[in-house]
This record gives sequence, C-alpha cells and structure tokens, in this order.
Amino acid sequence: MSVEAPGAIPADVLQSTQPVLLRGLVSHWPLVQAARRSDAAFCDYLRGFDAGQRLMTWRGLPTIGGRFFYNDDFSGFNFAREGHTLGAV
Repeated sequence: MSVEAPGAIPADVLQSTQPVLLRGLVSHWPLVQAARRSDAAFCDYLRGFDAGQRLMTWRGLPTIGGRFFYNDDFSGFNFAREGHTLGAV
C-alpha cells in the first residue's frame, strides 16, 4: 500500500490486526531524505541536533543477541551503561 499522508489511511487499515506496510508515509521527512542520499548524510543530519548533552546509552556484546538482561550469575548486568553525546553516538 502506498500512502502519501496520514489522513489518506483508510479506517479498515488503521483497525487491522495484521501488520501493514505504509510505504512512503514519511518519505518527506528530512531524516528520510538525508538517509536516501547516503549514510554520511543521515549521520550528519542527526549530528545537527547535538546540543552537547550526554545521553545514557547501553552497550552489550554481540553474544547477548540484543537481549539486555542480568549477567549469568545475576550479580550485575550483561551490558554497560555509558554516557555519550549524540555526535559521539
């Protein structure tokens, strides 16, 4: 399904219990436009919002398979909490 504006989404689609792909819905967003140009343009766009404030990030090894949880003996966590600026991330 191709949709150009949120108001164009039919009610039966909005009420569906099945996954729906709304192709083109946010194609006009500046971030999407930058990403279409290149990965570097995408990153540069995001860096433009860096106000120098530190963000809390979680970093885990590939071995956790994306599952942030306790470590094996429950004495801590299987990830590290770190603070970085948006530009650094």
